[in-house]
Amino acid sequence: MILFSPFEQFLLDVLFIKNSYFIVTEQLIFLCGWVAAWFFLGIVSVYGRGSRFNFFVSGFHVLYTLFYRMMRGYIGPVYYKRFFPFFFYLFVFLATCNLLSLLPFTFTLTSHFFVSLSLSATIWFTILFIGVSNYGVAYLRLYYPAGINTLLMFILVLIETMSVISRMFSLSLRLTANMIAGHLLLDCLCIYISGVFFNGYYLGSFSFFSMFQTVLLLGILTGLFVFELFVCFLQAYIFVILSTIYLLEIL
Repeated sequence: MILFSPFEQFLLDVLFIKNSYFIVTEQLIFLCGWVAAWFFLGIVSVYGRGSRFNFFVSGFHVLYTLFYRMMRGYIGPVYYKRFFPFFFYLFVFLATCNLLSLLPFTFTLTSHFFVSLSLSATIWFTILFIGVSNYGVAYLRLYYPAGINTLLMFILVLIETMSVISRMFSLSLRLTANMIAGHLLLDCLCIYISGVFFNGYYLGSFSFFSMFQTVLLLGILTGLFVFELFVCFLQAYIFVILSTIYLLEIL
């Protein structure tokens, strides 16, 4: 709940401390709730056919089919079955976390840099492990082009190494920055609209102009909210697609 600043929604509050080794935070409760919700929906989709949750099963099947075809086109017919489950559920996790963060009084998990960095670092080290496992020491040849002199080799190797390492941070920063920017824009506009409406109502200066201004701002807010829904899916899609592109370099 925002009391003094729109940035309060990104604060990580400690809810319960058992001892120095176990701390319950909003992030932990959000993750447990996410896992429990998907576990419940998975059970319903398997054993609850013909129930009111058929729309969820049908929508999830459509999403699964579209993502399956897309990953097969990106990765190819040889490796897509091996990596498809991971990237599909990564997309589902990011998309649902982004969407749930738009609900009132919820926790914006992907706005925290250490969360997105943990995901991108896991992908980065996994790709590094696969590259070393497939090529061995020859994997290091990917960091410098052939046919260059010794003087330029050290500079190019340094630049290439920094560019590869920066991928881990660029993935996480892109996701975090977009979620923070979108939520701040929505919150600031909501605060301004509520200020215009309630100040005019309680101070007795609620005129036609202020009413028109409030309706116009509500229309803009609705458009921004719909755009933010699109951004939630888009950022999850970009995160997954860039991860697959980095993976293709070592396959």
